[in-house]
Amino acid sequence: MNGQRNIPEWQQAVIDKCYHPTGVWEEFLESEYETSIPARFEKIVERFPERLAVVDEQRSLTYAELNAAANRVAHGLLARLGPDPEPVVHLFEQNVDAVIALLGIMKAGKFYVPLDTRSPADYLRGTLSLLESRLLLADETARRQAENVADGLTVISTLAEVSGDADNNPGVTVGPDDYLYVIFTSGSTGVPKGVIENHRNALRYSALYINYCHVCLQDRNLLTLRLSFSGSVNSFYGSLLSGSTQYIYDIYRLGIANLPAWIAQHSLTIITFTPPVFRLLAEVAQDASAFASVRLLRSGADRILPTDLAAYRRLLPDTALFRSGLGASEAKGITEVMHDKESAGAIQEISVGWPVHDVDILIVDEEGNWLAPGKTGEIVVHSRFISPGYWKTPELTRQKFRPDPDAPGFVYYSTGDLGRIEADGSLSFLGRIDFQVKIQGQRVELGEIENALLSLDGVRETVVALRGDTVTEQRLLAWLVWNDPARRLTSSQLRHHLAKQLPAHMIPSRFISMTRFPLNANGKIDRQNLPVPDPSRAVLDVAFIPPTTPFEQTIAAIWRDILGLDAIGIHDPFLDLGGNSLQAMRIAARVQEEFGVEIPLAELFAASTVAEMALLIVTYLAATVDLPALFEGKENV
Repeated sequence: MNGQRNIPEWQQAVIDKCYHPTGVWEEFLESEYETSIPARFEKIVERFPERLAVVDEQRSLTYAELNAAANRVAHGLLARLGPDPEPVVHLFEQNVDAVIALLGIMKAGKFYVPLDTRSPADYLRGTLSLLESRLLLADETARRQAENVADGLTVISTLAEVSGDADNNPGVTVGPDDYLYVIFTSGSTGVPKGVIENHRNALRYSALYINYCHVCLQDRNLLTLRLSFSGSVNSFYGSLLSGSTQYIYDIYRLGIANLPAWIAQHSLTIITFTPPVFRLLAEVAQDASAFASVRLLRSGADRILPTDLAAYRRLLPDTALFRSGLGASEAKGITEVMHDKESAGAIQEISVGWPVHDVDILIVDEEGNWLAPGKTGEIVVHSRFISPGYWKTPELTRQKFRPDPDAPGFVYYSTGDLGRIEADGSLSFLGRIDFQVKIQGQRVELGEIENALLSLDGVRETVVALRGDTVTEQRLLAWLVWNDPARRLTSSQLRHHLAKQLPAHMIPSRFISMTRFPLNANGKIDRQNLPVPDPSRAVLDVAFIPPTTPFEQTIAAIWRDILGLDAIGIHDPFLDLGGNSLQAMRIAARVQEEFGVEIPLAELFAASTVAEMALLIVTYLAATVDLPALFEGKENV
């Protein structure tokens, strides 16, 4: 094991094309790994104070302005908390203030714990109960949510409230081994687990991104990933630590349909998505013109499909490249692969690429023995840039992280993923060993969902699994056996109870009740032979009322198509039908295209039934459109 990249000539030839056409790239040196994120950022500020650093839909800041704002937050935190390291909870929407707050926290020598504002209150409370934090920092839009969940924590809900008067660098010493953040992910025991990261590892991961993709001052980077999602780390810091500009786009608030225009408006050069979101973008993009400025499409955190490469070839310029790879919250980037139009069109099987610099990958059997190339087993990562472990869970840390006795500082991390090293040295990813899956690019322990269901009165047994013919059509399903079938809960009631405990992406789309589960020859539940739900409407708390007006019929047809159901009543709640946020964005795009109307996405998303959406559209169209003529020649009316 030597941590060096051994890649074929064709792959190196593609990487050699990955430069900004007019920019000048500077290498991120390994010597800087032994500093900190604030130290590297302040060096960039000193060199490029007037360059644009961060942009959202309402405001923008130069590097000097961003640094000064973050310094004010840091001075305010130091005055309140003192200089010692401690966790500060971060609850922000995706905007410039979120960036200021993160930088301010780390400049004060603290480490941040980013939470998602879309998570339910009980889930946030459960996560906060695992911390020893004194302060929750939020923005104005999350004030009520923060106050509702912050038992015993001080809540500061505006940056002005926490900011001090001084805007000079606070000069707090932050070392490479100091904690940078704790990001909580799903845990198999039913309790979220906090992945710890330090400054050295984040610097190294950012350097790999900057050096591998040759990120330069002239690059304009798109950030759509939530800052509470570990997959956003290299996009976020890779931009701020290279002197390029970061453009923040909140797809859950602004919608996927408007994203191509945003990319074109700002001439973005590097765009990053999870594969499911890129598939949505490919659906709504009318043509390739919006992507004329793009030089690199990055996609990770999930499996890449042939259709993804086909969409890349269709939408992006001939000079643009496609990068993907395998990663983990605990080890960040593990493998990388880059394609141009020629290689993307020629490959037969999609690999997750070759180990990145300073990483070795081993395949081991159930006893931990190393396996030869071509053999399938668990993927183990060997590197000195591995997470310090899990927050306040030493036993789990010992299970997953094993120090290398022959190489001080190096660690073996057991990923729980199945894989195989191919003859060319690339890695094939074959799924999870256990019941951990990825949903909308986020890793989820199915056991956490099963435990939440088992906590409900009347549920005797449950199995949760991901099902579907292809990755794009996969759905999270739950099968349940009840103590008394006559008193079982409806799908609406189940979703209502789960929504108090789990984020939206962890709530199953369908619930299937059974009298007993099938067993295999070993007496275990035969998960492969659990019944697949038919497309009939689930049992809800509302009566079925069919659509009657032209608007209702058209909208219901769109909902049926996207949700895969054969009947939808006009008062059926979207979430109770199994809808998720990505499907909501697809519906919004289809509705706006069908009716030719521009409606704020927040209002469309708030319309949770066909009847409400029809009324909203009628209200917008009534004064300006000949409504009967709108439906002439429509076959679905």
